[in-house]
Amino acid sequence: MKPRIYKPTEKDFTHNGLGIMIDTTRCDVTEEANGKYEVEIEHPLLSRFADFFENGYQIKAKPNDQEDYHIFEIKNTYKDTINNSVLIYGQSRTYKLGYREVQHVEIDSLNGAQVMAAIENGMDEPSDVRLFSDIQTVSSTTFEARNVLNCIAGEQGSMLQFWGGEIRREPFRLSLLRRRG
Repeated sequence: MKPRIYKPTEKDFTHNGLGIMIDTTRCDVTEEANGKYEVEIEHPLLSRFADFFENGYQIKAKPNDQEDYHIFEIKNTYKDTINNSVLIYGQSRTYKLGYREVQHVEIDSLNGAQVMAAIENGMDEPSDVRLFSDIQTVSSTTFEARNVLNCIAGEQGSMLQFWGGEIRREPFRLSLLRRRG
């Protein structure tokens, strides 16, 4: 599947958006276990899409043959005038949860699904990215003045530390699963 580009405000990705980037010469998706999920695209510099290769625009791309498409938000672009190409770097749209804050949520003997619900209810503003977990392990912790992504992984006292699991990113859902695949 060739990548497609969408406006920054787009929420419906069932259509081709601003267009199919048929001239793309490279589209590589990188996913690290419980870490980054990014796309790197190389596209001709002179293109009808050139005005859209800016931060905030969204790209729909398939990470591999087994998984469904994913949505990435453009974070950086680099113009290579020697090769007449542009390198586009994007991050999973689930990274926008890093802009949502949890002021204070106490977790007392809850399983993964209950913790994800508590985090979602404790966000400063709602998000269109839902949180999910199938982990039945019960544990306790406190989240105080943290962004949502740090509640799930990456800091002392995170879900990943106390509940374990593997992160799965989908266009409108971030999951912490017992096991992926």
